[in-house]
Amino acid sequence: MKVLIAPDKFKGSLNSQALCDSIANNLLAKDPNLQISMQPLADGGDGTLEVIKRMNDYNSLLIETIDPLGRPIIAEYISDGSTAFIELTKASGIIHLSKNELNVLKASTRGTGMLIKHALENGHEKIIMSLGGSCSNDMGLGIAHVLGFNFIDKDGNALEPCGGNLHLIKDILWPKVSPAVSFTLLFDVDNPLYGPHGAAHTFAKQKGASPSQILQLDQSMQLVAKLIEKKRGINIQDYTGGGAAGGVVAGLAGLLNNLSLQSGFEFIAERIGLKDQIESADVIITGEGMLDHSSFGGKVIGNISRYCQELKKPLLAVVGSSTLDQKEYSMHGISRVYQIMDDAKSLDDALARPQYYIQQMDINLSS
Repeated sequence: MKVLIAPDKFKGSLNSQALCDSIANNLLAKDPNLQISMQPLADGGDGTLEVIKRMNDYNSLLIETIDPLGRPIIAEYISDGSTAFIELTKASGIIHLSKNELNVLKASTRGTGMLIKHALENGHEKIIMSLGGSCSNDMGLGIAHVLGFNFIDKDGNALEPCGGNLHLIKDILWPKVSPAVSFTLLFDVDNPLYGPHGAAHTFAKQKGASPSQILQLDQSMQLVAKLIEKKRGINIQDYTGGGAAGGVVAGLAGLLNNLSLQSGFEFIAERIGLKDQIESADVIITGEGMLDHSSFGGKVIGNISRYCQELKKPLLAVVGSSTLDQKEYSMHGISRVYQIMDDAKSLDDALARPQYYIQQMDINLSS
């Protein structure tokens, strides 16, 4: 039997390669004759840079930049000489803040802008940036500010671009020379910029926002969107995935030229021939930390399930936990789901010992 193991990461616990290894160890302990292929995946969120690094022998660069609250840090991007691959979470991710430091009104993407600026100054002609794992809601204006954009209040003063200042922006000043580079943004969700399913209402709570702040951010993004439409004639609410990473997709799409958008999953899948790998396997096992309804909105499990349904291949999932019942995940072509939280003593226990609990799972490969 040929088994393809193709999961995302367990966020905060196992990266996608380690999850592949853990599932493979479980299966081979029971049947050493299995033919197992492992394909770590990502969806454009945090962890995407790691998967891209495995695909090719790229150079890794460590750069002085700042975290979401402006504190000095060292962050990485990778390069093939002409293209720079940048992951937003490396400088602007929620991973840099403790729970009591979360402040979605003050957090900014300026640190990511500094990585992009460094790449431009060192001759890169293309920027491919993966999103996800952010702790800000600044529409990417922090990035744009570092690239030469200025955001002006009613009195003509330049504003520090952050979520809490969005509602104060009355004008946008473009740099005299636009960055001579093409941008590709890889996104992992399909939420619009604003509205009940937008960036603020969907994601700002987990970034520390209160109900009143969520409403403020949603209304503020609408104001900035209208200003961009007035200045450029572009309705950034129309962009699928515009709400990704606190509105970075929509904001940068409205400001920058030579910018394209792509599903992060599709970007990875096309380059590794994922459909061919699935076609040649008898059983596919995928996974992620939390299986819920959002898993089917641009993330790895949802896309893998779509591929498996198209190719009529059985799909199993190994997850940290799930909020779905059997009927719900069966609707998406997933035969069985194995959860760490079925056996773990607590969430902390599950995060600390995922390999142990995966090894104990009785994964049944038969259809």
